[in-house]
Amino acid sequence: MKVLTTAEAIAIAAHAREVSGGSKETSKLDAFVLRAIGVPPQEATLAHLEAVVLRSQDRGTRATYAKRLRSVFELLNKVGAIDNDVYLQLPKLRHPKYLPRPFADDQVDRLMAELPEPHRSAVQFALLTGARAMEVYAFEGQHLVGGANGYEVLLHGKGGTRLTVPAHPAIIELVNSRHTLGPIFPYRNAHRVSMDCSIAIQKVLGPGYTFHMCRHTFGTRVYKASGNSLLLTQQLLRHQDVSSTLGYVLVSQNAPRAAVELLTA
Repeated sequence: MKVLTTAEAIAIAAHAREVSGGSKETSKLDAFVLRAIGVPPQEATLAHLEAVVLRSQDRGTRATYAKRLRSVFELLNKVGAIDNDVYLQLPKLRHPKYLPRPFADDQVDRLMAELPEPHRSAVQFALLTGARAMEVYAFEGQHLVGGANGYEVLLHGKGGTRLTVPAHPAIIELVNSRHTLGPIFPYRNAHRVSMDCSIAIQKVLGPGYTFHMCRHTFGTRVYKASGNSLLLTQQLLRHQDVSSTLGYVLVSQNAPRAAVELLTA
């Protein structure tokens, strides 16, 4: 069998994805992992694939890389482009059930500086309200409401719920700048909010980052700002069960030691 170059393998995979209705973003992720291998896919060994997975220290990102490698190698074997089933030896990694994935502060700064509109505004809104994609899509100018304690953001959430979050000054400024009582964000549906913003985020930060991480960031920041109040964080994330909130709050690695050192005997 002819050994295809990495570029040829990427082109074949992209065409196969397109024929089967796959997204361009999937093809971009295919290309990323294939280039990261460093050798043509026909010549890749388990060590090559593991090296790609281990490029990241983040367990969630490692799971994403492993899944993408298995997928693209399976595809290339299926269409006859390669004859290399090394991907079958790659362990299946999963995102832990409770694995908070907030953006780091410097990553938030980059997103705010480099994202184009309307994605910048949608990401900012999610970072400051904890809104889900469906809540971003449904948000309208009339949903910024005044109250005795200041402005609040009315969010239309899961199951038809209507809950409020205190409005950050930046959100008030954003809404007022639109001069409308109607939709604030120009997305066709909630799916497009999630997909389009995730694609834009990955163009700035790289593969593995998603729009939903804005909600993880909101939860983690609220938890820290509230003096580690899990109940207040639950309230602002609008979770019915506090166990769900645990999946959105990243506790500092130093926090357990600091807590123990405060104890007296």
